[in-house]
Amino acid sequence: MDATSLSGHLARHADPADALQAYQYDRLPATGEVVLRNRNGGPESVIDEVERRAPEGFSRLEDVIDSATLEAIVNGYAHASGSSPEQVNRRVVPNNIPQPTRKKTHRGDVMSERSGPFWDGVEGRAPIPRAAATLGWEFIDADVEKGTIEVAFKATEDFTNPAGNVLGAFLAAMLYDTVGPALLATLKPDQFQSTLQFSVNFLRPVRPGRIVGKGRVVHRNGDLAYLSATLNGSGKAIIATASATARVIDLDQAPIAP
Repeated sequence: MDATSLSGHLARHADPADALQAYQYDRLPATGEVVLRNRNGGPESVIDEVERRAPEGFSRLEDVIDSATLEAIVNGYAHASGSSPEQVNRRVVPNNIPQPTRKKTHRGDVMSERSGPFWDGVEGRAPIPRAAATLGWEFIDADVEKGTIEVAFKATEDFTNPAGNVLGAFLAAMLYDTVGPALLATLKPDQFQSTLQFSVNFLRPVRPGRIVGKGRVVHRNGDLAYLSATLNGSGKAIIATASATARVIDLDQAPIAP
């Protein structure tokens, strides 16, 4: 699975360093999930669960734990690592990886039918959040089925540090406003998201101007979603990356969510 991901990013990026950075943030959430599961026993946690339920031993395994629970433990680990049969079968053959293409924008029929806090702001039915407006947030494109989004920001001179570069805090805010919409665009009208973890890497300085953000829902497991994003300056090179973990919540819980 890592070879497929790496070869795909090398095909999409002219600069190998950018490809490796993008590959890292593609696989990082899944790797982190596997590490956490391994600390709790990994697929062998089945043995721990059986021992917990039958510390004095047993004659028949099915009397201790049902097959559905066994499959859930093993399949959950496989899905987290990206090695479940359906995930492997969905992967594109490395030599035939297509270049990214835009599908329907928010002006297309499919997008215009969507609603909810995110799409209402995109379609002009509601104002965009004030924080996003401060960043000069602009919607470019989204592919709901693939969980990807492309947005842009306008970094002004007011965002700069003493060296004249855009302050890292503003870049972090832009990344935050990229990973969040990547997930929000896929949710139902009565759903929202709460960010649980957010990590940023700054790769290059950038001057004020237009900055493009590309976000992606890397993996979703129930209410938990693992997200990634990159920022590109006018030179097209990746200037910063982020990974995040978010939880899907009911919209009415948003005011009290972390």
